[in-house]
Amino acid sequence: MVFNNLIFSLNAVFPIFIILIIGYILKEKGVIDQYSIRKLNALMFNISLPMLLFRDIAGSNVREFFDLKLLLFAIGTTLISFVLVWIGAELFIKDKGSIGAFVQGAFRGNYALLGLVMVSNIGGSEALTKAALVTAFIIPLYNILVIIILTLRSEEGGSIGMKTTLMNIIKNPLIIGIACAIPFSLFNIQLPTVLAKSVDYMAVMATPLAMISIGGTIDLQQIKNQKIKLALVASTIKLIILPMIFIPIALLMGIVGNDLLVLFVMYGSPTAVSSYVMAINMKADAELASDIFIITTLFSIFTFTIGIYIFKVLGFIS
Repeated sequence: MVFNNLIFSLNAVFPIFIILIIGYILKEKGVIDQYSIRKLNALMFNISLPMLLFRDIAGSNVREFFDLKLLLFAIGTTLISFVLVWIGAELFIKDKGSIGAFVQGAFRGNYALLGLVMVSNIGGSEALTKAALVTAFIIPLYNILVIIILTLRSEEGGSIGMKTTLMNIIKNPLIIGIACAIPFSLFNIQLPTVLAKSVDYMAVMATPLAMISIGGTIDLQQIKNQKIKLALVASTIKLIILPMIFIPIALLMGIVGNDLLVLFVMYGSPTAVSSYVMAINMKADAELASDIFIITTLFSIFTFTIGIYIFKVLGFIS
């Protein structure tokens, strides 16, 4: 039984990260460059992943999978983690210009890309549908909170306003894909076969494109020694402390099964690569943001595997 649970955990996590490692190797060997990675990322983010979300939500019953308790718990714990990490950063970090990058790195996960892929790989389309509905609220919340912290706690002050952020949220392809799918689900509208197959072809590209893009973004030479301790603390909070705090609370509130899986992946997802981009644009500590992204991405291979193994042993997932 122990061996079977371990194999289940490895099969759930490692195939995804093997593609990520392939992306890194392809970049290191010069097969793909930063221009290619940007184009792959654009294709994945604007087409493939929205198609994946559209396909699974449109083909499911939203009324059946909509869970207000799960949604409120996800939003509430995200706000709590943001506030607690910010308070801790203010108390213990001497360089106040690093607080913004530290806070966003410690609470903002790569849920829209790696998280959704992980949920789909472990829990299937039912779990992905619930994860997608959570995404529709969590991703805008992430962006708003990041704007707040980077504006108030960056080295020179931010250059991205709340109006721009709200427009970016509205135009986000993932949000659009979810919004377009909901009427199909509510009214049981079926796409013509030719369109359904086309959507499916684009959807199956989401996982490899996402992992190759993330892998190609990793640059181990960017890790700065003077930032490593702070980055390790933020990474520990993101990958270990937040899941350890909130998953037991979720269990006490009766959240189990795929709902619990969705929350675990949300808390335990590595920091989003967009955190580095945001840190640059808003003149925050981009070096620290880069370090946190790289460290959390690499170590999430192990934290996800251990977490899924524990879930399997305790019977939280079937």
